[in-house]
Amino acid sequence: MEYVIRSENGQIEAQIMGRLTFETKSSCGKLISELAAQEPKEAVIDLRDVGFLDSAGLGFLLRAQDVLHRKGAQLTLRVPNDGQTKKMLSMSKFDELIPFVQ
Repeated sequence: MEYVIRSENGQIEAQIMGRLTFETKSSCGKLISELAAQEPKEAVIDLRDVGFLDSAGLGFLLRAQDVLHRKGAQLTLRVPNDGQTKKMLSMSKFDELIPFVQ
């Protein structure tokens, strides 16, 4: 997993590339810390370049939401139109937990 963070006008966006799995948990923890340290009002995690997402990846997204919420930020997910990542998010009804944006 690799990521790039961009910040503009109180909004921060993290674009994740690769796989979001149990094996990437240390990178996920680092990403959450970097996002929270900037104390944004709004945060977007862009998953369009994530080729594979497992249950640990879903857990990462929930943890990110929790940490950012405690910092006063609203988290949204930018999701792909199709593929395994979209299917996993849809099957788990993640849009009921974290809002999706296009």
